[in-house]
Amino acid sequence: MKKKTVMIMCAVFTMLTSIVSCSGKAQRSADTIPADTLQASLIIPDSTPLNDAVGKLSDSINHVKINPTDKQDHDGLMFWTSDKICNTNPELVLLLDTLYRYTRSKGENESVNVKETLNWMKAYRKQLCDYYDRNKLGSDTIAGYAKADTVLNHAERLWDIDKDESTMGRIVYNSTYYSWIIFKQYNSLIELLDLCENDKQKSLLIKEQEAWENLEKEFIKLFFCCVDLCYWEGSISGVISSAGVCSVWECHIEMNNKELNDLSDNEILGEDSGVFLSCAEDLFISSCTTAIKKYYECGEDKNYQKVYKNAIQQNKKLKPLLRNWIKTRNAWIDEIRRDSLFDWYERNTSSVLLGLANILSSIY
Repeated sequence: MKKKTVMIMCAVFTMLTSIVSCSGKAQRSADTIPADTLQASLIIPDSTPLNDAVGKLSDSINHVKINPTDKQDHDGLMFWTSDKICNTNPELVLLLDTLYRYTRSKGENESVNVKETLNWMKAYRKQLCDYYDRNKLGSDTIAGYAKADTVLNHAERLWDIDKDESTMGRIVYNSTYYSWIIFKQYNSLIELLDLCENDKQKSLLIKEQEAWENLEKEFIKLFFCCVDLCYWEGSISGVISSAGVCSVWECHIEMNNKELNDLSDNEILGEDSGVFLSCAEDLFISSCTTAIKKYYECGEDKNYQKVYKNAIQQNKKLKPLLRNWIKTRNAWIDEIRRDSLFDWYERNTSSVLLGLANILSSIY
């Protein structure tokens, strides 16, 4: 096997394992965007002031070029991005490379630290807003949250111009999309925090996010085990795993967006329907147990049996994490809810659990 092929395969494995968790202690300060990374990724004409080059990239994408050495670094986004995309909008690719690297700068076993990640994401959102304003992507009167989301929507369209539908291509795209999803999660969290009326509400919301990430991290490990049990040594497992991780986070983002709409005094999104929280909790727990049984096939392969045992152990970890998340959710709901909407907020919690159960049941 050629050396480059081996390197790419190893990098893909690293890509998949690194997306299990995006929270925890960053390898660099979370208070500022790593400007040195941006600087190293740019070739700016000598006439451009250094501070402008680092702080705002460049006022024109015509002044921004991809450094050839960046295309050789498989830890960065540019290694996985086609030349056509890079050359179409190098400024945006480099900006997204910073986010891509940050979401992979956490160790799998590092503890969740929402406050540190929040600080980094707030600084990064300003970079996205600067890009939005500099390139005149729309109205300059909309909120920063909307500007940031607009830039990521542009990114999705940019990647669509040269989308690779091969197995490898789909894994790479899902991994890239994952970094955008993590930002969208924190962008909605920042917006919710800004709507809080006092420090107590903010504290409860951060605790809910921490409890969610602890649950999400262990659930994804179980999901990976189930994918392996179902598609042992199959190439499609990488596609399903990388897509599933994004779907897990989207469940929580959707819940946040519903509550943002309510707290902003807009009409409630969706129909007034759902299931009781206790029923959703039971269904989620049952789905996890059922998934392991459904996807397991008897065999003598020792590695396969190890995955099966790991799945059983992961399932045992979920119950206390689930109950802790529900407890922190209820504390948040009690503090911010309107009396007439208590059941509505509970159904939002239920929707997340139903979404997770659906992700597990859709593996095959």
